[in-house]
Amino acid sequence: MGAEQILTNRPLPGARVNMAHPLALDLRGCWFLNETGGLRAMDCSPYGNHGLLAGFPLAGRPFNGLYFDGANTNIAVPDATSIAAFPNGITLEAWVMPKATMTDNGILYKGEKSVSNGDWVMRIAASSRIVISFNNATAVHTGAVGITDTAHIYHIVGTYDLGKVSLFMDGQADGNTAYTTALTPSAFGAEIGMYFSTSYRFTGFIYLVRIWGRALSADEVKNLYISPYKPMGLPFFL
Repeated sequence: MGAEQILTNRPLPGARVNMAHPLALDLRGCWFLNETGGLRAMDCSPYGNHGLLAGFPLAGRPFNGLYFDGANTNIAVPDATSIAAFPNGITLEAWVMPKATMTDNGILYKGEKSVSNGDWVMRIAASSRIVISFNNATAVHTGAVGITDTAHIYHIVGTYDLGKVSLFMDGQADGNTAYTTALTPSAFGAEIGMYFSTSYRFTGFIYLVRIWGRALSADEVKNLYISPYKPMGLPFFL
């Protein structure tokens, strides 16, 4: 389902988020990664945290997601209060298709480049399982589902609701770990496709990244998996 759904109703470059959509509540970042040229990955949320593309061709990129080569490519998002302060929880979402054996490669990361423990992290561990962590790795959950199919588009969602860290894979819960401490923001930027250093880059396609300043419910996550661009039957973009 995921590989089919990600291609359905994909927005054109320049699309805007429908902020009247229920799932747009406290949306802090939305990168459709549909730019076929240029130097920036546009953030379509109201905050405009545009990312700087590194290592990608300047023109002729595929419309359906960006290909990360595992060696030179990543997207740097500058630090901003909107992606650093989360008093009510947080949700990280990414649609990815790995194209190589995944061993401790980064999908999303915010923190100091020389330190592996960041504000928030979504990565694929050496076990090929997804690790979600917050607050300098004091809040960590490792999923049970391995990322092993290089022909599958995975929908990965990590949340923190001021009580537990939860992981969802392809719309289904993949466990949680209790944690009750408020998140402490840092002044460091974020990365898409890299985990704290250039040695931990992602290889494969990343199609869509979104961040919320709240923890989505299980039903909301399922709606995003069923239809990432038109959840609940309503357009998420204009």
